[in-house]
Parts: sequence; structure tokens; C-alpha cells
Amino acid sequence: SSIPTLATAVRNHFVIGASEKSLLVYVPSFMMDGISWLARAGKPDEVVLAPYWASTMIPGLTNKRVIVGNEVNTYHAEEKLEAYMAFYSLRDTNRARRVISEYQIRYIVFEKSSVPEEAFTSTLGLIPVYQNEGIVIYLTQT
Repeated sequence: SSIPTLATAVRNHFVIGASEKSLLVYVPSFMMDGISWLARAGKPDEVVLAPYWASTMIPGLTNKRVIVGNEVNTYHAEEKLEAYMAFYSLRDTNRARRVISEYQIRYIVFEKSSVPEEAFTSTLGLIPVYQNEGIVIYLTQT
């Protein structure tokens, strides 16, 4: 990770004025625990697909990359945001498989409230490798 990326993550999550309940200011401990696990898991520069509000922190706090992070630091941000939205719509396993392959995604993070049905994860060959009270992290077969 670089100093500009870390500075952007800090600015986006701790400096920008927002309400106390905003995830842009407050990062739940379950997500920090998951990010800590990601920092220890796998190899440097592996790719993580995570909810946008967490994706902006992952590069600065781990040795991993994300598909969609801070717009300024995301190459082809609009194209990647479309792929991100297509994946998390959980409607098309073929499109989801293409997103995983195209971006070489190794880990996928779901909030517990939006974990897909097993038919979706098993079709994609996703393996749950970490979970806590708020998130589940899956390993892909790539």
C-alpha cells in the first residue's frame, strides 16, 4: 500500500464530516476484524471484492487490492463499478463468474445481512474461509 492510498482511506473514513452512524466515519469492529484477517491471509496483491464502504480501506490496511475503491485511485472506475454492481446484484451467476475471472478476484466479502443463497455460492465454487457476527469472506477457485 502507498501513503497516498492510506491517506485517502483515512480521509474518506475518519475526516469527512458525517453523522455518528455513518460507515464513512465509524467502521464496525466486525469489519476491522475481517480486514485484519485479510491482511494475514493469502499472498500480497491478491484481489478482494468487498462492499464499497469497506473497499476504500482494504488497500491501505492490508496487502491486498480491490476492484472498486476510491474513485480517484481506481483505474476505469466506471467500468469496475458496473462489474461490482453486477456481481452484488446476485442475479446472474454467469456474469458473476466473468467478473471473478476478469478481475482475478481471490476473496469476496459479504455482509451477513446480504449473504447469497448457497445455490449462488456453490455454483461459483466459493468457499467460506472467515466469518464473524457481521461478515462472511469467501475464497474463490481462481
